[in-house]
Formats: sequence, structure tokens, C-alpha cells
Amino acid sequence: MITEFHVHGAWVHSEVDVYLVSSADVSSQLIKMGIPNNRLIVTGMPLSSNFWIRKNKQNIRKKLKLKNIPSVMVMGGGLGLGGIQQLAYELLKWKEQIQVIICTGKNEKLRKTL
Repeated sequence: MITEFHVHGAWVHSEVDVYLVSSADVSSQLIKMGIPNNRLIVTGMPLSSNFWIRKNKQNIRKKLKLKNIPSVMVMGGGLGLGGIQQLAYELLKWKEQIQVIICTGKNEKLRKTL
């Protein structure tokens, strides 16, 4: 199952029977990489059923101790991908207009650095 919007060549293997992919665009990328169309199923992004339940924004902001200003969420540093720290510093230039939420996953070093 590919839940990304861009395919990395490392994920493409002839031994894979079926690819479940997030979008038709991802399917097209795999076809260009030589995967036959009959081995591709577009399923969309896997989401918890709770994702669709409307929540009260003000209650959630209060619970998460967020301000009532636009938020920017940054993800991708959980596995040690680069550039997150620099991006965080760049976004802080607008700290009066936005709040930044960075998901560090299991990257304890990044979390402590930030």
C-alpha cells in the first residue's frame, strides 16, 4: 500500500502482486515505472472513520493549547528526513501570524533540537 502522493523507485518490485495506491496519479507513476495496470488498485488515503466526524475547532484548539490563528503542520521528520529544522526556523519568521506544529514521530533527536 502506497499512501504517499509520489512514488519512490525503491517501492517498485516485480514480486509485488497488487499495489493499493492513494490516487490515480500514483497509479500513473507506477505504470510509467513498468507496473501493469491490472496490478494497481486506487483505494484513496486510508483514514480512520473518526476523521469524518466534525469537531468543534475552538474545543480542539483549547485541548491542544493552540491559538486562534492559522496553523502550519510539518511532517516528514519522523524517519530522520532532512530539512525539517531549517524549515522550522524559516517558518518562525511569521510566528505572530501563524503557529507551527511539527510532527517528529520517533525522531527524538529532532524533537529535542526543536
